[in-house]
Amino acid sequence: MAEKAVICLAFSREVVYTYKVGLLWRIVRISGVCMLSNFVKTQLDNLAGLVGGLFGMVNESGQILYCAGGEIPETDSLFKGYLGNPGDLFAGPYFCLNDYIFCPVEIQGEDSVFLFTHLPEAARSEADKVACAKLLSVAAYALADQEIRHARKLSDLFRRLITDNRKGILRSEIEEICGTEIAKATALKLLLITPNSELSIAEKEVLASVVQHIFPPEQGCLCVQAEGSRQIVICPVDSELGGQIETYAATLCDTIMAEAMVLARVSLSGVFGDISDVGTAFQQAERARMIGETFDLTDKYYDYNTLGLEKFVFSFPTQACVEYVRETFGANFLQERSAPELLLTVKTFLDCNQNGSEAARVLYIHRNTMMYRLEKFNRLTGLDCAQFNTGLRIRLAMMILQYLDKKDPNLLRTQK
Repeated sequence: MAEKAVICLAFSREVVYTYKVGLLWRIVRISGVCMLSNFVKTQLDNLAGLVGGLFGMVNESGQILYCAGGEIPETDSLFKGYLGNPGDLFAGPYFCLNDYIFCPVEIQGEDSVFLFTHLPEAARSEADKVACAKLLSVAAYALADQEIRHARKLSDLFRRLITDNRKGILRSEIEEICGTEIAKATALKLLLITPNSELSIAEKEVLASVVQHIFPPEQGCLCVQAEGSRQIVICPVDSELGGQIETYAATLCDTIMAEAMVLARVSLSGVFGDISDVGTAFQQAERARMIGETFDLTDKYYDYNTLGLEKFVFSFPTQACVEYVRETFGANFLQERSAPELLLTVKTFLDCNQNGSEAARVLYIHRNTMMYRLEKFNRLTGLDCAQFNTGLRIRLAMMILQYLDKKDPNLLRTQK
């Protein structure tokens, strides 16, 4: 019996994402190799044995992604020679071209992918074509169903890793669901995408598709649907894409907004050594998001390892924060009607390196008005913000005040 030929071909690609920021168009390019995930290849191997004969998969350009069970077609595209509108070709449940029959299937967020088989010369009647199309349709349904089941298993595994802290989870289960490449990686990073509001099912699918295009499985990435509308991406640090994950994270919010019309926040964990430690990494990314939102940081993404003083303040006990603010500003200053205006003025003054003229320009006020407000603040608090050490103390108290205000606006009023 002749040995069955099995091949999974790859072709170079450069995926271009274009999105609008203000009046400018920006482009994100992801270079790499278009390949199928190991899970999809395994499922196609199983289907090839059931279908029999030549069986494979092509993309919307007719380039072969997978082929098994016969002689590999020697062409750069199975759609070669077709001069019509591709939309007309793909409109029906199946189509025939160049002695092949094609049936659409949706995998890995791609809806322009097709299963195909060769039509023997003796089986090219309309009835034979319909029979082949039905067989491919069943295969397409089975493949899509298995991918949905796998995505659910993946989400459930991550939920257990995050909430149950690895209790009752075997290493073999992690390797089976996540794949050996991710399971054996020794340096990983977790990227958390959190939409600003709850999404519909359709919006979740679009978001997942956009994220998977940017972080494809062939680059060693793992995309997981987390609780609610959130998406988790796991990237090996030593992969080509993992080494640039900060660059992609910086453009991700704009890309998601342009492609999925979804406002989202992106946060990044520190490096962790094993996929089973994803719970700790998730907590870091979630904490980074909370810190970024609390202090109104304008960064494109929040990296747990670069939050600095904000992360330090966020870890303070609440009672210690209240006491520090009262010790710095006094017990009654925050009750003054002019306190918000004075605090904004002093903050701007400190942000401008204690340059009164520059601070006045930023606030669009006269320099004399700036000096009057600073003198009033000094009089009410007894603090001279023009002194470096005092200014540092005031700036830290302002950060703590912002933290307390987000945590509980009434906290300073209720605590004595």
